[in-house]
Amino acid sequence: MCNKKYDITIVGGGIIGMSLALSLKLNKFNIKLIDNNFNYYNNYCNLDTKIIAINYSSVSFLKKINVWANIDTNIIKSYKKLEVWENNNLKLSFNSDILELEELGCIIENNLLKKVLLNLILKHRKKILVGYKLININFNYKLNKWKILLNNNDIIYSDIVIGADGAASLTNKILNDSVNIWYYKQSCLLIRIITNNISDTIWQEFYPSGPKAFLPLCNNQALLIWYDYPSFINYLSNLSINKLSNEISKYFSRRLGNFKVLNKSSLPIKRVMTKKFTKSNFILVGDAYCTIHPLAGQGANIGFYNINILSNLLNNYNSKYCNLSSLVNYYKILCMYKNLPIEVGIDLIYSIFKNNSYVLKKLRNLGLNIIDNSFLKKIIMKYALGLY
Repeated sequence: MCNKKYDITIVGGGIIGMSLALSLKLNKFNIKLIDNNFNYYNNYCNLDTKIIAINYSSVSFLKKINVWANIDTNIIKSYKKLEVWENNNLKLSFNSDILELEELGCIIENNLLKKVLLNLILKHRKKILVGYKLININFNYKLNKWKILLNNNDIIYSDIVIGADGAASLTNKILNDSVNIWYYKQSCLLIRIITNNISDTIWQEFYPSGPKAFLPLCNNQALLIWYDYPSFINYLSNLSINKLSNEISKYFSRRLGNFKVLNKSSLPIKRVMTKKFTKSNFILVGDAYCTIHPLAGQGANIGFYNINILSNLLNNYNSKYCNLSSLVNYYKILCMYKNLPIEVGIDLIYSIFKNNSYVLKKLRNLGLNIIDNSFLKKIIMKYALGLY
């Protein structure tokens, strides 16, 4: 058993945890990164269905911490347009030209990004120490540090603990006596396809049962995202590739064109809400803090936004002028200012579009038309891209 002390311990080696570790000043902090599943990222499926759309602000953050330059451009697909509609005659269209940007963001496989991050982490192994699985955390008042027990029976002490261990978060359970989990009345089918109709546009069509979306990928591939009632998604998941292709042709927009299904996976959609995400230098980030409906693709981007704030605060922290508790409280205020409108907005979109009322349908299509032709479009774009 060894007893080591660290300035910062990050629990969770996903894209948020590893990005945060790389964003901290390694000449200022001793950092411990805890995750028991790092080898997984070197054995990814080259037809993975877990894809993330990273917005402009998140790409800028990854460039700032020297991650983006290490990503092969052949695995990144930039997108310049985003279109949503319910009635094909009333589209809400977002274009990078409106904000004079080269792109709205980029699309990349989740595990490919993890692999790049892990390779960078391993280059700094003397400064970012990787290892083992978390068993428990409690506060040692005598040392004024967090005491962390690992599964190899090592005990480490840390001034700050950051939980970045995802939706099934142990750190969340430790920090909160109870966690509110609410399952949406939808599940999601992710379908990777090859198609001859690739562009630089993400599009999404709304239905009362759930939206259907298209994300362009590299090499003439794309990801279809099919939200629907859990029973129907379960039915689709069990179909053969040929029968599933018939269902896609039946329900998806004709603009999809010719395609071939390569892979598929399904998952339930849940909302995880924590009562608190900071406590005595213990901070939750990413999905450990909250999960939201993925219909707007904001989950990972909220995570990147939050750790950008946190790393800036920590890197500029000086104990002579500010104590850690004040820093954590300031972080909490900044995150709530950004996160809460997005969380409420996405839940509102889900609630409005799942209702099949004729009057409500007319009103929401009128709303899309008003937004598309007013100053509100720029405001929404800036907020969604992390530019506010």
